Amino acid sequence: MSVQKQIVSAVLVLLFGFAMGVFAKFLDCVPRNEFPVFLQWFDISNFFGRFAVWMFIAVVIAVFRKYPLKAGINVFSFFIGMLFGYYLYTRIFAGFYPDISYLVIWLIFTVISPFAAFVCWYARGRGALAAGISSV
Repeated sequence: MSVQKQIVSAVLVLLFGFAMGVFAKFLDCVPRNEFPVFLQWFDISNFFGRFAVWMFIAVVIAVFRKYPLKAGINVFSFFIGMLFGYYLYTRIFAGFYPDISYLVIWLIFTVISPFAAFVCWYARGRGALAAGISSV
């Protein structure tokens, strides 16, 4: 893949992360009973308020890349975009700035995410190393 296509891929993942961050904060700000009934049944705001769904998306981004470096760059781009979307929406539309300790937790997680993406990428392989990583 050319460098230009790799940059486009990283920017698209960044924009996807931004959209998911805005969506997550939108779900946090809108009362549950204002959603359509079928979304209330799925409890979508509670689902996207959990940490596991963001981990799952990051793992999917990581394992479907051709090389571990691409996995790390794309996962990092996703979380940077998500942070910008989430906190920009909070500042502009919700009218406040969230607690700084919550931001620090997500910043630390974002910095660690490329290394975790490397590990996830190697876990999809074959051999003893991949089996060991997958079992953990």
